[in-house]
Amino acid sequence: MFREFFAEKLSNLIKIKKITNQQLANELNLTRQSISQFTKGTAMPSIEKLIAIADFFNISIDELLGRKNVFSAPNTTNFDSNRTVFNLLNNPDGILEYKIFVPTIESQPTDDGRLLIDLSSKLKKGKFKYSFALIKHYSIYRSYLILDEIEGDFIDFVLEKSKNKDNFISLVNIINQQLGLNYDAYNYNRIALVIKIYDEHYYDFHLNVDLSVPVPTVSKLTLLKEKYINAWLELPIAEKIQELKRIYEKELGLIKKESFV
Repeated sequence: MFREFFAEKLSNLIKIKKITNQQLANELNLTRQSISQFTKGTAMPSIEKLIAIADFFNISIDELLGRKNVFSAPNTTNFDSNRTVFNLLNNPDGILEYKIFVPTIESQPTDDGRLLIDLSSKLKKGKFKYSFALIKHYSIYRSYLILDEIEGDFIDFVLEKSKNKDNFISLVNIINQQLGLNYDAYNYNRIALVIKIYDEHYYDFHLNVDLSVPVPTVSKLTLLKEKYINAWLELPIAEKIQELKRIYEKELGLIKKESFV
């Protein structure tokens, strides 16, 4: 049942957005033949690609599959209806500070050859530089929250040392508390959380829910998306604010002029 509903839903979404199978395939790093199989109901995408499709069309996975969403929070998780969007439209760039205790397990050899295991918690603290962006892909706009850790090593800890979903959710909580995003770690909340790591490239940062125990994972962005992001980050703050407001007022028609500070 899910397969047939998904095939029809995807076909309708492609028509509504006035894009081709090839354009969608390019966006998702898939082949045109794969998209054709999805729309015909002869194949289903992986969980990762299903999430990517939902993100692209700005809907939930449950909407794609035609099932009642029992996991997502109420409509307040819809970024466009979140009142704190007003703050981000006027302050798209900023600094997030964090202080968080994370559990650690350390072992140290003793003189008699035994291992002394220390179960403790250590304080992680530092700062993230963030930038909120709305970037157009084909006929739709997508929301991005771009993070660059300028002090500390919390992201490295989550990715390299822990692989613990609780530490990823701790990062999400930092973002939610300071920006009020109501970001949903399991359902993306219609915002792409992007980080700059390792090789100075940008990665989509999310929980891999296609596992018995979800773990944080990264997916390298396409060169086209990186080009858009780099161009956005180079804009002066005043131009970013002007462009964000233009998109919301003129392109999306979501916020009235009197709502702005």
